[in-house]
Amino acid sequence: MRIYGIPEDIEGDSVQQFIENFIENFIKTELSLTDTELGIQRCHRALGPKPPQNANPRSVLIYFLEYRIKELVLRSAWKRKEVYLNGTRVYFDQDYPAEIQKERKAYDPIRKLKEKGLRFHTPPPAKLRIFVDSGPVTYNSSAEAMADLRKRGMIAERDSVPGPEPPATPLERLKKISWEKVAPRRGHTEREHEKTSGNSDATS
Repeated sequence: MRIYGIPEDIEGDSVQQFIENFIENFIKTELSLTDTELGIQRCHRALGPKPPQNANPRSVLIYFLEYRIKELVLRSAWKRKEVYLNGTRVYFDQDYPAEIQKERKAYDPIRKLKEKGLRFHTPPPAKLRIFVDSGPVTYNSSAEAMADLRKRGMIAERDSVPGPEPPATPLERLKKISWEKVAPRRGHTEREHEKTSGNSDATS
């Protein structure tokens, strides 16, 4: 699972403390899941260079020991529709494969139309559905959506689909590895979980 909008550097130097004192408390409090054992295994920032100060922060990936808990968190977040962290809106979404993430990110210029009152959502894996006066319109790609919205006069000609993000530097990859510490599960070790679940991979 990914959370978008969490400010950079809020995690500090201890990923363990970040998981237990911030991520878990934030999810449980904001999504009314105080009685739910989340079973977060690990979390880290998305790979890539740290963005400039005024740019969007990198997303935070969260890995759960149980798929059903991840789905519960996502459903709870989507049901709330708007979730805020210190006055900043954050977004919960699936951790899609890199190619799907790239396709969905290509819709970013169109998402800005929300500020003008445009209603839309992005059905998985990488479609876009907008609601105009004549009814809902679904697009299969960002190029298709941009072309049609330009014809409708809703997007300026200067707006374009963003290119791919720059690759992670060796330092960023090393930092990511150092972040991937396993959070202990209450009453169970990771090995015990693998034996009981039959699956050694956490779900994100």
